[in-house]
Order: sequence, then C-alpha cells, then structure tokens
Amino acid sequence: MQTLLNSKISRYEQNTRDLATDLYALQEKSDDDYRQFLAEWCHKQPVAGVIYKKMNDSLIEFWAEDFVQRYDFKARRDSKWVMLNSVEEMVLASPLVSANPESVSALLANTTRNQEMSQFLLNNRGHLVSIPRVSRDTRVSFMLVTGSRSDKVRPVGFVIVDYDVYLIIQNLTKEIKNQVALHDDDGSLQIDIALGQVKDGRIELIDELTSAAINRNHAVRQMESCYKLKKEIQWSDRTGQTEVFSLSYFDQNLPLVVVTQISRSISSNAVNFWWLPGVYALLVIALVILITRAIFIAPAQQLIKGLEEIASGNLEHQLVLDTGDEFESIGNECNNMTESLIEKARLEQYVSAEVLDEIRRTTEVELQPGGERVAATVLFASLHIHDPAETQHSAAKLELLNLFLGISDAICTQNAGRLDKIIGHTIMMVFRSSISDTHHQEMACTAALQIKSALESSGMDKKFVFSAGLSTGTMISGKIGSRNGKLDYT
Repeated sequence: MQTLLNSKISRYEQNTRDLATDLYALQEKSDDDYRQFLAEWCHKQPVAGVIYKKMNDSLIEFWAEDFVQRYDFKARRDSKWVMLNSVEEMVLASPLVSANPESVSALLANTTRNQEMSQFLLNNRGHLVSIPRVSRDTRVSFMLVTGSRSDKVRPVGFVIVDYDVYLIIQNLTKEIKNQVALHDDDGSLQIDIALGQVKDGRIELIDELTSAAINRNHAVRQMESCYKLKKEIQWSDRTGQTEVFSLSYFDQNLPLVVVTQISRSISSNAVNFWWLPGVYALLVIALVILITRAIFIAPAQQLIKGLEEIASGNLEHQLVLDTGDEFESIGNECNNMTESLIEKARLEQYVSAEVLDEIRRTTEVELQPGGERVAATVLFASLHIHDPAETQHSAAKLELLNLFLGISDAICTQNAGRLDKIIGHTIMMVFRSSISDTHHQEMACTAALQIKSALESSGMDKKFVFSAGLSTGTMISGKIGSRNGKLDYT
C-alpha cells in the first residue's frame, strides 16, 4: 500500500515540473495569457491554486473558487507570496545573478526573516511537501522556472502549486481501490488493511479502502496513536481465541494512516507461533535503534554539521536544536559565541586594535584615568577644501573623505602606527618605539609622504589640499577622562 501511494504521489510532483517547463515557454506572453493558461491547467489538477512570480516582475495567480470559500484563503495566499519573495531575494543574492554575492548576502541576512523556509523550498523543489502552520489542508510543490534541468541556469521565475490534499486523496481512492487486496484469508492467517485520513485532527476511515472484516474501532485507535507519534508503530494483542499483530504507517506526504492487521485463531490443536517471540525481539531492537537515533545520533549529527558550517567562516549560521536537552543548550551557547564574534568584528571596525587589547588586559579597577610616558611621534594629516563652492553641498564630498581615511589608515598600519583620532578633516596618527622599530620619527615621515603620493595618484589633490604636521618627543599614553564618566584612550 505504501509503495503504491508513493508512486501515485510522484505523478503530481512530475506535473509541477512539467508546469515549470510550460511557463518557461510562455516568456513572451502577456500576464493575461499566463493567467488563462494557469486557469486551464488548474481545472485538470486537484489543486487549490497556483502562484507564478516572474523574476523582478509581476506576480500571477489563480485559485479555485471552492477552495477560496472553504478555507482562510487570504492568510494562506499571503503566506505563499512572502515565501516566493523570500526565495527571489535568496536567488538574487546568488552568484548566478549578483556580481558581488558576498555583500548582497550579508545585506539579505539582516533583512530577510524567512531564510529557513526559503532554503527548505529550494532544497525540496519539485517535491510535494507540507509547510507547518501554512498548509495543513494542502501540500506545496515548488519549482524554479529555468527551462533547463541544470541548477546553474538563471531562473526567469518561480512557481508554487498548492495541491488540495483531500482532492488528491479522492483521486487516489478511485485509482487504487481495485488494485489493493484489502482482505486475504489463506485458512491459517487473515490479513486486513484499513486506510484513514486525518481531517481537522481526527481520523476518518476511507470505506473504499478499508476491509469490511477489520475491527474499525481498534484500527482507528491505532491510527490515532501512529498520527500523534508520526512514525511506524507495531502492536501485538490476544483476545479470546484470536491473536493479532498490527503495523501502522503514517504517510509523510499526505495526511493518511495505513493499518495492516495479521490475525489467526488459536485452538488447543493449533501449532503455536514459535517464531513470534523472535519477531517481537527484533521489533524491540529496531525500536530501540530508532529511538536512540532520534534522541542522540540525529541531534549530534546536526550539531556537527552546524559547527562545520561556522568553522568554514559563516558566522551568521544559527544552530536550531529543539531537543530540550543538553544538545539544545550546546546549540544556544554556540549561537551566543557566534554573536559575540560578529559583535567583536563589528567593534573592530570602529575601535583600534590597541584599545581593544588594552580593555582585554585590564580589569574594571584598572580602567581608571592614567597613563605612562612614552617616546613617540604624532602625525596630523588633514585635507583642506580647494574649491569650497564646488564641494560644500556635493554628495561626492563624503565619498572623498572616506577614501582619504581609508588610504591614511592602511598606510599608517603599514608603517607600524595606529590611527588614534578623527577630528573633522584631520586624522591623528601615533607612531611609537618598540624593540624592533626605534625610529618612530622616520616611520611618521615615511607615512606622511606615502599618503601624499597616494592622494596625488587618486586625483584627490585637484579638489583638496593635503597638509601634514609632526610632533615628536615624550608624551603621555593612556586613559583620559572622569573616574565616574566616559574614558578616552589616547
């Protein structure tokens, strides 16, 4: 029964792939032509509706009237709109579309809230899947419209088909009711099959696919237990002179539960099922393995995979382990660690490495005003506006200043200095002596000349006048400020 159901479901998945191919062939058509084509396609399929989103263009949809009247149509349609837009954002951030995918991906990481769902759709494209809290009575099939089987071709759009599960079940019932033996009795064993559908949280037996000889109440109770656990369950029971072995299977694609009962009559002259204890032992071992895998192995594998992703440099990756045990605690701590690393990286963009090192090395008591006398040279580099009328309200002014700061910071670091202050159009850079570099005056002079040369090469000297000044000698380096207020390191 399970194999037959899966083969029938695969046909609907192929229909979605064929639809994507047909939509690709309609690229030059108008939106009305698309809408008419979708309406004709939907009338032939057990679907609630179809949404087609063109890349960076319009969104075209068609919904069955009876579905709109029976369900909360607006909420479901809006949720699928959001999914398609999120998928489009992720595709636009890929190397297939963006010339600079790293920067675009970083932007989308902060703006897209549906990344997990979008990734789920992309990974399961072409398959019939259930989306929690969105498609309780429907199943979704998503495809990229590329006109090719290759994933390396830029798509022209995205299509999502919302199949009505109960229409699919009706069609399946008509197709397979004559292909399955619901009752079989060879004299010693009696085999009965029952198929039930989950509707509004309750089990309803499908009469056309339920054996008339099966205990219906007993089958419904077994189906309810199987549906709650979402996995296969085995039972064995003995009532009077009848021994029964049952197997329940929950279909992951459709809200269907299958129960197979094997029963035999017991008499004083009957031969015992000598093999049943061995079967029971194997079933128990298999159940223990499944439980162990679900509780320990699967979360550990998920944790390892997430840590490998973080180790590869993707600090934005979050570990989602809803296990309620130590694995979830480890995942939360790893997420806190990556957030701290991201915050540290962002902080280093605004605070010099020397200041951060000083904060790490000192305690709260030591973070008080004070300093030490050191031999150093301070380089003051400044830009003066060459033509005030031209740049006073120009948007290019800020861009030129940022370029000046970037050039100065890089050259300062190359010459063993550090950028200490930014005061208007002036940068304060400090060069100190160390064991290996004692000529701080020479390093400061070299940096000033290199900055001047770099500005001339960039053409900035035509709009700004560069000037530099040096101050060398013994000075105080440390924390300056109030004991109870803000501190500045200089």
